[in-house]
Amino acid sequence: MCGACGGAGPDWSLPFVSGVQRRSSIAKFLTAICRGVAVGTMSQGWTVRTATGGWSVARTLDELVEATARRAVCTSWPDVQAVVRARSSADGGAAKGGHARPASVRPFRNEDDGRLAVLGAVAEPVLPEGDLHLRLTGFVLGVRAFERGPVAIDILDGGSSRRLVGAEGRVLGLVGQSLTAHALLRT
Repeated sequence: MCGACGGAGPDWSLPFVSGVQRRSSIAKFLTAICRGVAVGTMSQGWTVRTATGGWSVARTLDELVEATARRAVCTSWPDVQAVVRARSSADGGAAKGGHARPASVRPFRNEDDGRLAVLGAVAEPVLPEGDLHLRLTGFVLGVRAFERGPVAIDILDGGSSRRLVGAEGRVLGLVGQSLTAHALLRT
């Protein structure tokens, strides 16, 4: 979908977070790491309920984190890593082997390869342990909630190495092994 009809547009995270088990695991993770929020699942995304009775629907990981980031209780990468590690074990590796196949990653619109490649090279790597879908969720949450400097999460899959880069409160893009960068569709 392109988003023109009012539906969700292309989602960079879809290959990493799709499936009932992964969505459920992400919902439990965010409920545990965010104060006053209950995250549930639905067939194509998540629901977010607040303690005051408000609720919203999130079709993408970006929308979900946008709805929960201001309620995050973690204020550092070690805090997030501890919850990722605990939830990965608690879910019994629900999505083990749940890494994306390189060919399944949606194409990204190329915007500023040079800047992104440099940021990817100097960014501090974070969240090295845990199930990939929870590491990515924690990464997007941390970038939005507390990190302003350049950080990255390494994604290893089938011999392919990629680095997702974030800075200044947003996820900027994916840098591949050859340091060819692709900016995310979301700006």
